[in-house]
Amino acid sequence: MSNIVTIVLHKQVVSIAAMVSVVYLFWATVLVDISYAYHPDIDWYTLKSPHFDIHFPKHQLQLAKKTAKQAEISYNVITEKLDWQVDRSIQIVINDDSDSANGFAMTIPYNLISINSSMPDEISSINNYKDWLSILINHELTHIVHLDITHDLPRLFNNIFGRWLSPNSVQAKWLIEGVATWLESNTTNSGRLHSSYFTMMLRSDLLYNPNPLTLDQISGAVDFWPYGTIPYLYGLFFIDFLTEQYGSSVIKQLSHNYGARIIPFRMGDAIRDITGEDLDELFDKFIKQKTAQFLELKHNTITRTVMQGESITDRGDFIATPQITTCRDKTGKLSTDKLFYVAASEHEHTKLMVQNIGTDIAATEVTAVANVNPSAHIAVDQNCHFVYIAQSEITNSYQRYRDLFRLNLLTKKIEQLSFGLRISHPVLLKDEQQLIFVKQLHDRKILALAQIDEIDNYQVLVDLGANSDIASPDISHDDRSLVFSGFVNEHRDIYLYDLTKKQLLMNITNDATIDGGPKFS
Repeated sequence: MSNIVTIVLHKQVVSIAAMVSVVYLFWATVLVDISYAYHPDIDWYTLKSPHFDIHFPKHQLQLAKKTAKQAEISYNVITEKLDWQVDRSIQIVINDDSDSANGFAMTIPYNLISINSSMPDEISSINNYKDWLSILINHELTHIVHLDITHDLPRLFNNIFGRWLSPNSVQAKWLIEGVATWLESNTTNSGRLHSSYFTMMLRSDLLYNPNPLTLDQISGAVDFWPYGTIPYLYGLFFIDFLTEQYGSSVIKQLSHNYGARIIPFRMGDAIRDITGEDLDELFDKFIKQKTAQFLELKHNTITRTVMQGESITDRGDFIATPQITTCRDKTGKLSTDKLFYVAASEHEHTKLMVQNIGTDIAATEVTAVANVNPSAHIAVDQNCHFVYIAQSEITNSYQRYRDLFRLNLLTKKIEQLSFGLRISHPVLLKDEQQLIFVKQLHDRKILALAQIDEIDNYQVLVDLGANSDIASPDISHDDRSLVFSGFVNEHRDIYLYDLTKKQLLMNITNDATIDGGPKFS
């Protein structure tokens, strides 16, 4: 009798062990993340607050102090909204190894937030901010609290076998990013929910896309515009729709409901438990409501006087930094107007394009002259012999900074002129020997002037102070005046600078709108 009992118990243990192994391997597979290496020469310091350990390079001490203060404020707000306290210290890493504004969060095997110290670009989906750091922390901290919510069997499993199960981590990406983007906006009164640029992206997709996106498509990976922004875009406005229908507590209820599920992916069941309605039907209602709102806006806009131009390109995707240059021939006489621009797509390498600007735009020849990196900025000389390109490049194997390159349009050869300079928005002076550009420092961007062949020996023209940003400089035809977009004291305005006196004259605009891309005509 005892032998039989022993055999039965042994089979039960084997069965339980097998089940645990399967669950363990499944979650380990879906939650696996990519490790990240920082430059080995960086000396790291740690600043502790009640809920955070903040790790930073020595030169980022002030940003670390600001991060600690903001993180504690955000923690109190977000944990209250999601009704969840994180039971261990959250790690925050501040890094200065990239010129792009970004961050990420992960909860397995421990809670970690990584923050890039660069501010967002002037024109982007994340440019609607008064304090970029507060929005970034709110967004990433929402991920931590949201994904940390674990109940019932998943919580029991983690208590026994270690921190491996995070049911909310395998929700649809539109929900994960939608919740974070909604709370980023709801807790700051800025962010992408209040961004006219972000709203424009959804409006364009709903009104002009002949094949509107389905719930299945936004729940997976898509290979068409606006690509990786889709989960944030549709997720944000769909979550906002749900909060309007069922109150802001719907986010908290959904997070706790899903956080108790050992078997993931049944998103529709969780939505039905909370709202009593079918997920697909809710999404259809959302699309119809937003489309009707955008159609009404379009009708009201068209009834007013609207200036509309003619489309020069028909590539779609992303077109950036257009520049028209009147190219001169060898005799110095005026030749052809040419348009240079950067064309980015998920389907091919980002390219520098050039085309003639004539009376028959449809018949103009378009040529790809070089591969460039995304978000490249360009400046073209008057003879159209050289294009100066500021683009991101790997530096010291660990950092990705923007540097200056010179493309010879005749030979198609590219020469790198700087190494780790962190340069953007190049503008040529008339002598074509000097360049004005924006340079990234550790806590700000400045406007600088240098000889092209001695680009590292630059002169600072404008420094608006800590936590400021400068973008899109443009020079008058006589090289006497300079305008640029500047962000300081929670506002982005247009500034005027006297190049002859090397003096900042005034800010041309002074309002709450986001002013960018100034051009002399």
